[in-house]
Amino acid sequence: MMLMTTRRAAIGGAVSAIAVTPVLIGPPLASTVDADAELVRLSAQFEPLFAEWLENERLCREHIAVFEAAVERVTGVPSREAFWRLGHDQKYRDARTSVAVSEDPDPSDGKLEAVADPLWDLTYGILAIRPATIAGLGIQARAVAFANFELWWDAAEISPDDLRVKTLIENVLALAGLPGPQQSAV
Repeated sequence: MMLMTTRRAAIGGAVSAIAVTPVLIGPPLASTVDADAELVRLSAQFEPLFAEWLENERLCREHIAVFEAAVERVTGVPSREAFWRLGHDQKYRDARTSVAVSEDPDPSDGKLEAVADPLWDLTYGILAIRPATIAGLGIQARAVAFANFELWWDAAEISPDDLRVKTLIENVLALAGLPGPQQSAV
């Protein structure tokens, strides 16, 4: 006896088999307390470094603003046109170089990088753990905020996709009762 099956029946059977196949995602419930304990431990190391990084980031952005204003005074070119000019205008590049040489050194020079390396290691560690509570999820949101800090630089230039990510991070932080990404929790 030959069994006849249509493609539609075969596909339908495969889809229904997939729909009822149980999928285990994440650790079993017994280890959830341990998972958040590890997140809290990593957060205790992350937060002081994040606070230091935030301060150095603030100093760096202030220095960049002063530099860009000086370049604009010398060249008459608004900083919003700098990216295009850098690729196409040798005089503009030379003017930026002369301003950079005459400016005070960046007060955060080297400090951002020194703090960022261990901060990235902690971020990867935090994100490798499945949180069991809203507080644990909030700790992860702080790490994701660090990893995506450019979302808070210039709200006028944020894409719709990035705005959704930024909003999600801020909502998780608010739900967890944690400070926003531009604030220190220390």
